[in-house]
Amino acid sequence: MEHKDNTITGTSNNKLTINISILAIAITLFTFIITFNSEILKVNDFLAIQLICSIPILFSSCITATKLGYTKKIKIWKNYTFILFTIGQALLINSIGILIAELVSSKLGIIFFVVSIITSILYSIIRIKYEDYNQKSRFYKDLLNFLIVILFGLLPILGII
Repeated sequence: MEHKDNTITGTSNNKLTINISILAIAITLFTFIITFNSEILKVNDFLAIQLICSIPILFSSCITATKLGYTKKIKIWKNYTFILFTIGQALLINSIGILIAELVSSKLGIIFFVVSIITSILYSIIRIKYEDYNQKSRFYKDLLNFLIVILFGLLPILGII
């Protein structure tokens, strides 16, 4: 697919900006925990693994997002970037939710996850209804996100996993 205008380059730049911002949040959160309460990473494996993995995954998402601006294989790189971003974002959401549950209260951690899931669902509904977005594609993207958030974020703070 050849680039006929700067639409793909603009999209690539926008995705990269978002990815870098979320990566900065992950690094800041990690630095904050290491500085003020590193013990929590030693006692909570779900938190430690997800926060630590979110950083290289989000970093890779940033690198792959730059490919969108100049590659001819846009679909492959777009999908790969989205998968990396979705996994990295879900791991970061889980890290924040687990931190809230550990440092504040389980109830607030649960509220955090429920609000995250509801806002994701609303985003998808709006995207499908007003942007004529592919429902099947949106379903699979949301399913990946929800599975990661529920299995590795919500269930652990509920004590089920």
